[in-house]
Amino acid sequence: NESIQKITATLMDIRGSKKNSISSCGTTLAGGGTNFKLYYQNLSGMRTKSKMVFDFSSQCEFDVIVLVETWLTNNFFDAEYFDTRLYNVYRKDRDADRTGLSLGGGVLVAVRRGFKSSLCDINNHDGLLDQLIISISGVHFSLFLCVSHIPPSSPENLYIAHVSNIISLYENLAVNA
Repeated sequence: NESIQKITATLMDIRGSKKNSISSCGTTLAGGGTNFKLYYQNLSGMRTKSKMVFDFSSQCEFDVIVLVETWLTNNFFDAEYFDTRLYNVYRKDRDADRTGLSLGGGVLVAVRRGFKSSLCDINNHDGLLDQLIISISGVHFSLFLCVSHIPPSSPENLYIAHVSNIISLYENLAVNA
């Protein structure tokens, strides 16, 4: 579809360089050969791009959309960017009070409603760490998607919190297996 290609090209060109994006990644997952399409983009801010993101997400064929550097706050609503009848939206906005910054950061994962998805609890809720772990399952697969944004020159404890959350998820999975 020509309009989807134009929207995708526009999203990929937001930062002026395609090297920071993966326009589409179709992956065959084990256990059934399901074609699972994921889109990743560093948007460097979504606040002024609501129509473009909404149009893209409403017309694209991606099962999961991952956006980092969203720059969103609780003053922005999921329905401004996604048709919430099509996607479940999970966000971790930058904690402006803790960081002292009003711009930057933030991660978002939108999962097509045809898949079962839920937000996984993480042990380390460091307000400086923008991290989501989402459980996604379909008919023939189940996966955990971890999305994090760690700003340049971040302190070591942010990296430790990031890894700690992933290790904790893995240990919980091993115990419950």
